[in-house]
Amino acid sequence: MAKFQPEPCDPIVGDEVHETNVVDFGAKGDWNTNGTDDTAAFELAIAAAPDGGVVTIPPGHYGLDNLRILDKSIDLVGHGAWCVQLSDAPAVQFDVTWVPVPIISITEITTPLFGDLLNPETVTDIVVGAIPAGLEPRCRIKIIADDEIPGSNPTSSGQLRRVGEFATVYEIIGNTIRLGHTLTEPFTINPRLAVVPGRRCRIEGINFRPDPAGEAAIWNQSLVQINGYTDPKVERVKIEGAFSFGLEINGCEGAMVDSLTARNVNNNRDNFQFGYGVTLNSSENCSVTNSHFFDTRHGFTTDTQAQPAGSLNFAEQGRTKYVSVTNCTGNNCTNAAFDSHAPAYGITFDGCIAAHEMRYSGSTGAGFQIRGQYITMTNCQALNCFRGIILKNSGVPEGCRDILISNCYVYNAEKYAFDSDGQAGVADPIDNVRIEGGYYHSTGFDEVMKIIQSNVKMVGVEMVGGPLAASNSACLVRIQDGSELEAFTCQFDTRGFTGANPRAIQVREDDCFAYIYDSRFYLNPGQVVFRGPSFVPGVAGQIDAKGLTFYKNQIPLPAEIKGTSIFIGPNTNLVEYWDGNTGTRVVV
Repeated sequence: MAKFQPEPCDPIVGDEVHETNVVDFGAKGDWNTNGTDDTAAFELAIAAAPDGGVVTIPPGHYGLDNLRILDKSIDLVGHGAWCVQLSDAPAVQFDVTWVPVPIISITEITTPLFGDLLNPETVTDIVVGAIPAGLEPRCRIKIIADDEIPGSNPTSSGQLRRVGEFATVYEIIGNTIRLGHTLTEPFTINPRLAVVPGRRCRIEGINFRPDPAGEAAIWNQSLVQINGYTDPKVERVKIEGAFSFGLEINGCEGAMVDSLTARNVNNNRDNFQFGYGVTLNSSENCSVTNSHFFDTRHGFTTDTQAQPAGSLNFAEQGRTKYVSVTNCTGNNCTNAAFDSHAPAYGITFDGCIAAHEMRYSGSTGAGFQIRGQYITMTNCQALNCFRGIILKNSGVPEGCRDILISNCYVYNAEKYAFDSDGQAGVADPIDNVRIEGGYYHSTGFDEVMKIIQSNVKMVGVEMVGGPLAASNSACLVRIQDGSELEAFTCQFDTRGFTGANPRAIQVREDDCFAYIYDSRFYLNPGQVVFRGPSFVPGVAGQIDAKGLTFYKNQIPLPAEIKGTSIFIGPNTNLVEYWDGNTGTRVVV
């Protein structure tokens, strides 16, 4: 049989599978009855296993006090086993050793790769004082520096979220490491690199929970923590009653989480300060699938931890990038079942369902909270949540932009079905938001959709309000603080509004604009289609509309436009409107 051939820089692991059993090394598995600490027995079993081996854990309850696995590829398999966290430290912690090398310079050059003189490519040359031991072409490295990640949100500690990025070595020329691509982050302040250690691990079938005494002691550490491993796998694992973090993955490439369940993750239940089911920090090219989150703050989230200048913590620098979250559910979460923090980049949520997300003090109660860049949601649902989908820029330039929301369904949101919550005064708004298809329904507040300091384009979207939105100023869409909305072939339905004088679209200030084309409006008598901030005769203002159709039981209605200067394009079947060019009311 041919031997497995590892990639350059990967540890050599044989084809044979070697299993060790923790019971053979003295593990009792009786923590629930006798309170036995089995940490030492687990350490012996792991030490006895070869690199790449499997450690099996029979059914039982095993007390673990920070079982730390360092620089070893290992699988932990324990269907029916419970591992119990015994102190304010992870019950199980995987770590690797990074060997840093200072970088002398980083330069982008244009060169003919593969001898292709007609199609030169822009690549990156990294000059170091000495090439790290064992570095070869195709090796993976990680580069970090003291630069702050652009678009990252401020931290309470005053320290910065600092850049980091994985990269592949194309070739080595003397003391120059050439990458076959350019870097996406600025590496200008004290850059350094390390070879990715290439250690692998798997956790399968194990249940984790803390000692209940940890709640009174205010424990704040993860149940399970994986730092710097390559392609770690977490399969069919249950997290029950963790404090702060259930599963925390830091600085890993290729992490795969499948069929995980996290319940009752909290760090101060009296104040409704809940924790996180799965958190990816500074990790790239990862997936979370078929997983379920109940009673957490965030079921899934991303982040980057703040670091002091000169830190050598390679695992906790850099954005979380290129992650897919697929076919997951969140229920009864207090901030957002599914979340991405501001440094996130290239995150996709597909086929995820959030239901009954609640609002407590300081939380949003949203199904989905989007922060970061190039975030995509497809075929997702937020059902019976306090809020449906929220976009936030956290008060920083480029904190949230380039967002695609496709065929998503928000039903029975108590407050906003969709909230693009940019902050006034920030140099960059929430920019390039595109909503394609889908259904957005809210029952109990002034707006179904709120757009603040944001640029949003909607195509084929259906918006429905009521029955409980009873405010006299209720509207389907409120546009404010320098925002712009373009809507094509959309459907606006205010028939469920019960207050007087509700509006389909309200443009709050003179610096806001709405462009509404080829769309349908379903209204009751006396309802307002557009409401603007002011009317200036002779000045084309904040609304441009054409190809609009109005219905109530399929009977065209007069449509009223109040307090705004408006330009109506050709082929419009509005019955009555203000003409912003002439400053007069026109009756068709």
